[in-house]
Formats: sequence, structure tokens, C-alpha cells
Amino acid sequence: MTIKKNYKKILILGSTGSGKTTLADKISKIKNIPHLGIDWIVYKKPWTIKHSNIIINREVKKATKKKKWVMEGGYSESWMNFPVKESDLVIILKLKWFVLFNRILKRYIKKVFNWKTKEKDTFFSMINLIKISNSYNKQRFLIHQEMINHFNKKFIILTNNQEIDNFLKELK
Repeated sequence: MTIKKNYKKILILGSTGSGKTTLADKISKIKNIPHLGIDWIVYKKPWTIKHSNIIINREVKKATKKKKWVMEGGYSESWMNFPVKESDLVIILKLKWFVLFNRILKRYIKKVFNWKTKEKDTFFSMINLIKISNSYNKQRFLIHQEMINHFNKKFIILTNNQEIDNFLKELK
């Protein structure tokens, strides 16, 4: 895999638990560009109350007009066309389901036993995340590919930690 080093707008797509936020943080540090989680735009209150589609549409569009960014999210709504269209590179994290399951379970256990965090997941929210992750490769992945193809964007698909590590090494 040959990676150009001059990407200024990088979009990371993938399921819950795929490592989008972790990868975005690492790319942000390597490239010295701001990291923007699309969840930060979508939700008024973390993972509970969403903004209206009008506000999300406006704010996502505004964010993509910045000169440099690394964005990450797993959404397939029409407003995701803005970051896809504006990106220099799209990275899709398509990990095996059992990896996603393990990561979601670990995240849940950490939050349950970490009394310092304000985020408290319920057992049912964890089950919902597992269901969402299970459907990614069957549904959202295909929608993401259609968006990427529609805008004729350069993209790579990373399927495991070794590929992610190799990508980061090439990016440096």
C-alpha cells in the first residue's frame, strides 16, 4: 500500500468498536491536523439527545469546509455526503464481527466499573451497539462504498490491526 503524505482531509468510516476514534486521534497527532468526531456534531448530549437533521446538516457542511481535518463516524445519512465529497482520502475500517464484539464488551465493562466517568452505558445500550456492529458489513458498508464511488474518492479498506499499523507507519 502506497500512501501519500499530503492528505489534509481524511475521513474514517466504520462500525461501532472498529477503532475510528483511536485511529483519528493517531492520524491527528501524526499529521498535526484537528480531529472531529461526527458524534460531537450529531449529539446535543453525548449519545442520548440528537440535534435535528437541519442542525446536523449545517454543522457537518461547515466542518468539512475547513482546510484540514480528520473526521470519523459510522453514519450513512445523506449529510455524510459532505465529508465524503470534501475528503482527500477515505479510510474504511472493516473488522471481523468478533473483534467488534470484544471491543464493545470491553468498552462496556470499563465504563461500568469506572466510577469517574460520567458516561454510564446500560446493558441494553451495549446490546444495541452489538446489533449495530453486526449489521455494518451487511448494510452501512455498502452505503459507504456507494457514497465513495459516487464522488470518485480515493479510499482504502483496513481489516485488521496489522493493516492499521502499517498504514500509520506509511503516513509518518
